[in-house]
Amino acid sequence: MVRLRRRDGPSDHRPVRRPERAHVVLYLLDEPAPGQSGRTVAVRLAPMAGLLRAAFTHHRITVPLTLCISANQWWDMTHDITPGPGTSTTPGPATVAFTVAGQLPAPSEDTLTTTFAPLTGRAADTLRTALDSATSAHRRAAVRPATAHTLLEQAATTFADPATTALPPADTVTLLHALNDRLIRDWAMSLPDTHTNAAARRLFTYLATAAVDPHEALACAPLTLLAVSAWYDDDQALARLALRRACRLDSAARLPALLREAFNLPISVQQLKELARAGRPTD
Repeated sequence: MVRLRRRDGPSDHRPVRRPERAHVVLYLLDEPAPGQSGRTVAVRLAPMAGLLRAAFTHHRITVPLTLCISANQWWDMTHDITPGPGTSTTPGPATVAFTVAGQLPAPSEDTLTTTFAPLTGRAADTLRTALDSATSAHRRAAVRPATAHTLLEQAATTFADPATTALPPADTVTLLHALNDRLIRDWAMSLPDTHTNAAARRLFTYLATAAVDPHEALACAPLTLLAVSAWYDDDQALARLALRRACRLDSAARLPALLREAFNLPISVQQLKELARAGRPTD
């Protein structure tokens, strides 16, 4: 235990109180090799950023912001699994003002929405085929709760590794359909408690992006879960955008609508965690 001693008097035996919440901001700086881009550096450093966040979180130190800066660009790697095109650091009036204040401009709504936008390209084609096959085979009703719980636990463990960016298509399809079950979805809300919020958040983000056209409606449940995880991190902007998207995908869904109302109160993180734990069996 650390103790302080006064310079001009007797020793003070009162212990130094630790702050209730500690925060750090991570900056990863490196320049690309000849012929490489700044994004190449960001992709290379993304796993390190995830490991550093996980280490601080393990010691109950919050990491509200993780930035990679390279080649006159910056990437907000706090939540992104794969860095995007990046944002220019070219000085301007707004940049100067935020720098003086010790902050960076908040990400735009478009940037945040890209976080959970449906996948495209070859990965999307593979998932679309798997989703089409599952729908035609009527597999959505065949997912048993025990199977879904086990698969969700395994997936959260897998996403604890920051290098993990996807699940096998079959597991992805199974989870997307399983989360349509209200009880399974409510049970999944407690994953940030039983694993880490970072792992659960990456998992829910991936599942939201895996609901590719024409199966976007399947993203409603993972978007709702992503909003809960984002709220745990005090990322209110992302939480609200994810809920707005979830409500648009399924206007009859009650949980995202109720959470939108709760976030406007706003509900505390502790209250939200108690709500999440209520959906998990105690046995």
